[in-house]
Order: sequence, then C-alpha cells, then structure tokens
Amino acid sequence: MPNQKEIAIKIRSKDRTGLIFEITKIFSDMNVGILNHSARVYNDRNRGMISECNLIICPENEDITALAKRRLRKIKGVISVN
Repeated sequence: MPNQKEIAIKIRSKDRTGLIFEITKIFSDMNVGILNHSARVYNDRNRGMISECNLIICPENEDITALAKRRLRKIKGVISVN
C-alpha cells in the first residue's frame, strides 16, 4: 500500500447490540482496511450507556475517509464522528 496514510477515527454512540457490526460493515463494504481498533462502553449520566470506538484505517484517499464519516454519522444513535 504505497503512499497510504493512516487515519484515526473516534465514534461515540448510544450503546446497543449490533453497533460494532454496523461500523465495521461500512469499512468492509468500502474495501477499507481497519489496522487497529478498540472499544469501550461507559455510563454517561445524561445520555446513558455510551459506546466509544477508536479505529485506525488506511483509506486510499481523503474522499473515501469523508464518505466513510458521512456513512458513520447515519448509523442510529451516533453522537459524534471525529
């Protein structure tokens, strides 16, 4: 993968069953590799149970990153994508 840049993405969402599947499916459908990932769930007093997922991806270009972020924001319960 010459000249490909690693990009960090943080997704915060209301926690629910199937969330991680939906996140990884977006990258799989776009043929974007996930180089590293971590996830945790914590209790936010105002929002309830929150899932925080951190990913390192290796997209072919910035347009793919922007498209992936738009798709991630459409997932039910997503609070932020950075």
